[in-house]
Order: sequence, then structure tokens, then C-alpha cells
Amino acid sequence: MMEPEHRSYVENALGRPLTDEELVIVADLASLPPSHLAVIEWVYRRDPFAAIRYLRAVTNDDNPSAVRKFVLGFDEFIAQRDKPTGLRFRQLYESKLGRELTADETVGATSLQSITRAQREVAHALAMKERGVAIAYLQDLVPQVRHTSWADMYVFLESLP
Repeated sequence: MMEPEHRSYVENALGRPLTDEELVIVADLASLPPSHLAVIEWVYRRDPFAAIRYLRAVTNDDNPSAVRKFVLGFDEFIAQRDKPTGLRFRQLYESKLGRELTADETVGATSLQSITRAQREVAHALAMKERGVAIAYLQDLVPQVRHTSWADMYVFLESLP
């Protein structure tokens, strides 16, 4: 249970009250759920001490050094978690497709003409749902086309099988 003064301190840094879900106690730092990581991510940049207090209250990890190290190294944790896949909006594409993209569908290309058949199929499927998302996908695959006009991008999408 988080002591009231610690809770108040954390909530002040967070800018809102903690939810019951965010107060669930977990076994250790390795088992932090997304709700806890979201609190830490929001709080640690504003007040690392609030993040440390929060972690000490919601984990059974009694090693203060490990908690401090976790908070002070949180930028590295986020960088590893959010390691770029090459596609800025991968989650959006996967959401629109209703499935995960395969490795060959995420590899960058040097030109629109050099994208693979699998990538063309993804672009076509996205265009059938929402052309803007299909264009974003193509721009992620081939960064050089970010300066291509939307009209030219539409013409390319229309040429897909």
C-alpha cells in the first residue's frame, strides 16, 4: 500500500490521481505491467524522485539501488522498447490490415519501383481501406518519396494490382 504522502507526491508529478490498476503491487521490476510503465514514463522526466517513490510502492523489489537504476536508465529502456522497425506507423498499418506485418513487408526500399510484391500487396490492401494510410506506408518504405506529390502517389497506388 502506498503511503498517503508518497501517493500525493506521485499524483502531483503525474498531474492526476492514480487509478486502482496503477496501484496494483507486482513482484519485481521485470513484471511491471503497461499501466505502471506508462506512469513511470510520464513521471520520471518531470520528477525522477516521484518515479522512484512510485516504483518502491508498487513492487515487492526491496533493492533501492535497482529501483533507482531502473528509473535513471528509463530512457534506455524506452529506446529498447520502441526500437525503430523502419516503419513509423507500423501499429496503424497492422491495425488497418487486421494482422501483423511480416519482416519482408517492413524492409525499406530505394524506390517505389523496387518495393517487393508483398509490399505492393500491403500498399494495395491499405489503399482499399484508406489511401492516406497507404501513402504513409509507402513513404515509410521509401523515405525519398516523402517529397513526391500526393497526386503522383495516387497514380502509383492506382497502378498496383
